[in-house]
Amino acid sequence: CYAFLKNNEKALADFTSAILNNPKSAYALINRGNLYKNTGKYDLAVSDYTQALLYDPANTDASYSLGNIAYAQNRMDDCIKYMSEVLKNDAKATDALSLRGDAYLAKGQYKLALQDYDDYLKINPGNDVIVAGKAECFSKMGKNEDALKTYANALTLNPKSIYTLISRGNFFTGHNKYDEAAADFTAAINIDP
Repeated sequence: CYAFLKNNEKALADFTSAILNNPKSAYALINRGNLYKNTGKYDLAVSDYTQALLYDPANTDASYSLGNIAYAQNRMDDCIKYMSEVLKNDAKATDALSLRGDAYLAKGQYKLALQDYDDYLKINPGNDVIVAGKAECFSKMGKNEDALKTYANALTLNPKSIYTLISRGNFFTGHNKYDEAAADFTAAINIDP
């Protein structure tokens, strides 16, 4: 732990020095922002990412990091805004599609979430977690048969997906199918006790 902290302090000093030498260095601002984010200093990270965007408005790393922090802070509208900026510059940014889809899901905008998840799967069709996210959307929309089929597809992609097993278990619990829920929860526990 000490070595990590000591290296972080040195890296922080180095990036701060680089910023003092070139205050418009988006690279240094983003990297210092990453150090702040990784140590829980979100306000300082947001400040650096925002400043980086002033000097390099198309910088997808800064926008993505701002969106990631917004999501973690339950500021879904901000997350969607930043992920949309990333996608404007790189339509195939799967991390942005995934996170924006998750933000739409959290806001109850299921059709928009499904669109982002579908766009993601066109680029990377084998992601079981994204497929499970689609299933959760179908569930929230009351499309229970679609939800069950999609959960089954996700488990075909990864039979040991704890995320999918727990998500489907929650679906079964919500529909009073306790035996099926117990089977999924037990399977998840057996995978990762």
